[in-house]
Amino acid sequence: LLASSAASDVYKRQDVMSKVKTKQIVISMVAILFALIMLSPFYIGIIYSFKTKQEITLTGLSLPTHFDFQNYVAVLEDGSFFKGMLNSIYTTIPSVILLMIICPMASYVFARNKKRIYNVLYSLFLVAMLIPYQSVLLPIYADMRDWGMLNTFAGNVFVKVGFQLSLSILICTGFVKGIPRDLEEAAYIDGMGYFGTFWRIVFPLMKSVLISILIINALFAWNDFQLSTVTLISEEVQTLPQLLYRYFGVHSVDLNQAFAAFNLAMLPLIILYLLLQKYITDGVMAGSVKG
Repeated sequence: LLASSAASDVYKRQDVMSKVKTKQIVISMVAILFALIMLSPFYIGIIYSFKTKQEITLTGLSLPTHFDFQNYVAVLEDGSFFKGMLNSIYTTIPSVILLMIICPMASYVFARNKKRIYNVLYSLFLVAMLIPYQSVLLPIYADMRDWGMLNTFAGNVFVKVGFQLSLSILICTGFVKGIPRDLEEAAYIDGMGYFGTFWRIVFPLMKSVLISILIINALFAWNDFQLSTVTLISEEVQTLPQLLYRYFGVHSVDLNQAFAAFNLAMLPLIILYLLLQKYITDGVMAGSVKG
């Protein structure tokens, strides 16, 4: 009986282990499948950028027979690419700087004040995230026209900052709520004022979440197409995403040069992400737990 019971336990353990291994294999296969699906656009973009038009037609998704850098040379020799990149820099950097200044201060006020008026204002910022931005494009165009801010970098920055305020404040407010009040009370006892406490005590502690919103806002501002199309109509002030659209004409499409330009346009953000990636997950998670 003991031997039979022991053998039964062994079979049960083997059966459980077999089910666990099968489950792990299935999960791994599903994860690999999703990873391949997510990476497929990057694969297509890279191999197409090294092919000619004829080779794209003949070889499809296969690797290029030889890597041709002529597409990248043609993009870099086109003056509109660098002009669009400069215009994107002129709109992205001010937008990110303004958000990095405004959002931490607003979040500190919302996190530390429990009066109804502050709760109402905070709720309005959150509700604003639910409004589809397509529904306000026409009013934005009308306002920018009436204020004389069409085709100006200042108008474009103003609109981008307005659209990103809600998400940035949500993330920052959740993070500030997790900062112990004891540090601020000690600063008050030492005679440090409200603004001094924020800038010298609270603001330095927000490093990880500030880097997170820096990446998020830089990604939005750099890749923005629709808001820029509404506010920057003249070709002289158009940003990089707008000028990249010129590769897709009515009667022809330059896929090879288009993908080369896309890859070059992604480089600044990829470099920024690689430099700051260790702070991003921690900042977003810390900001979302108590938000």
